[in-house]
Amino acid sequence: MSSISSDQWSRITDMYETMLYEISRDMHENYAQLLAGALTLHDRESVNTLVSYVIDEMRGQSRGIYPLTMSPKEIIPLFKPYNQWVERRYGVQISYRSEGLGQKVEPTAFRLYQLVLRLLIEYSASERMTVQITKEYWRFKVDGGFVEQIRPEEQELLDALKKSTNMVMDTEKKDQQMIWYFFEEDKAYDANRHRG
Repeated sequence: MSSISSDQWSRITDMYETMLYEISRDMHENYAQLLAGALTLHDRESVNTLVSYVIDEMRGQSRGIYPLTMSPKEIIPLFKPYNQWVERRYGVQISYRSEGLGQKVEPTAFRLYQLVLRLLIEYSASERMTVQITKEYWRFKVDGGFVEQIRPEEQELLDALKKSTNMVMDTEKKDQQMIWYFFEEDKAYDANRHRG
């Protein structure tokens, strides 16, 4: 196993600092402001509606960061609610199908899934995505957008998560679609078999 250089650690730290900043901003700008506004409301129904909305949003963000139900045998059930949270937060339509996860049941697999969705949404600017999870491969198909290059620190994190989950990545561009495939490195899997 190769060691991580101080420059790599610095980039990973910067990425996490950015994520923590975004969480903090959401908590202040969205939740604290909304709850402060609830103090000025005079009818109980409006207060209840606002507080219920804030609770739902906070739970959604919590599930997006680290689902409390995450355990090694419960990764697949987390993908669907995470997709729903992503759809609400980013306005992206995700068509999702799962046929099992194979051996990728550790929390790092969930982190890889989160990162791939975020990168595809951010860099492709597509409003539609199709995700298929099988025991042999993961397929992320984006309509109408391409990812040419991602920031070096994000590429390093992607590479680290792929290595940690023993996954390799293959990409395909055709017509107006971009497809990212992930499959287990130690299985003699024919990357061309899933194309078409």
